[in-house]
Amino acid sequence: MTPAERVVRTRRPSQESLASGTFHLWNDGAAFVGGGYYAAPHERFPATLCLAIGRAFRARFGGDARWSEWRGALVAPNAPQEADMRGSRVVILIIDPESEAYGRIAHLVGPRRPVHRIPDEVAERLAAVAGDMLARGHFDVVRFWESCLTAVDSGDGAARQVDPRVERALAILKGSVPDMPLLPDLASMVGLSESRLTCLFNAAMGLSLRRYVQWLRLRHVVFCMAIGNSITTAAHEAGFADLAHLSRTFRGMFGVPISSFFGSTTRVNWLIQLSTEPPFGPHAVQDRERWELVARTLGSGAEVASSVAPRRHRRGGQRGGFAGA
Repeated sequence: MTPAERVVRTRRPSQESLASGTFHLWNDGAAFVGGGYYAAPHERFPATLCLAIGRAFRARFGGDARWSEWRGALVAPNAPQEADMRGSRVVILIIDPESEAYGRIAHLVGPRRPVHRIPDEVAERLAAVAGDMLARGHFDVVRFWESCLTAVDSGDGAARQVDPRVERALAILKGSVPDMPLLPDLASMVGLSESRLTCLFNAAMGLSLRRYVQWLRLRHVVFCMAIGNSITTAAHEAGFADLAHLSRTFRGMFGVPISSFFGSTTRVNWLIQLSTEPPFGPHAVQDRERWELVARTLGSGAEVASSVAPRRHRRGGQRGGFAGA
């Protein structure tokens, strides 16, 4: 048994801790750099690429009862998981399963392979790059994102194939936030029965329509918070019934209380990259207006709501040309 495969048999952590670090947001990605938290059992729709900087983190995936130590892990969309980042510093890249970025590494994970262990030598090399950037106070998250994808991409991926009717349903849902159509209406719009749409959607996306709608709402919450809205306002703007509804959804998707990243007690700083280029990818049409609003708000010097940690922003011209700590 190699050190990378060493199993750690412990009881489930009994206490939750607030995360500390920096949440990076730019026009085609998001990442968290920090640690200090425990993520209870959850299933998140986006894939994640997790790297330890220094001490390995502990986690278990796919319903495995055993805790293991990890230097680097690529976690599949919708994979059952639980992680203990307390005592560890990590970089977590949040990868949308509909994106071109996920297409590059999708062959490594899937429903039957919830996690891919990144070889130690690769994880340590990437961690060294991240550690050096952080030590110099110059963490270029876009460049590091590309370095990570290149390091794990073996070139064996196949183009993602989705039924055109499911693609149409996805476009309708994305364009309807927060007032998304109910299942009967959506099925009628794409020319399918409710049961057939449900079956095709689940097979293509790996999760239910209801869970996908929750993901779209959570994405919208992030943009609402980025312009300084309170959590309560963001919840209503995204179509959640109330703050409790948002909190339950956030915990179920990410395994942590929403106060870990939002709220007056948060220890997570936001670093938002404003680009001169329009957004692209699976949410480009909808995100264009959102990013324009973020740029107007942050560019105007508007005050940040007290419910969110102070955030910094920079403007950049070329993709990959922005660097922030």
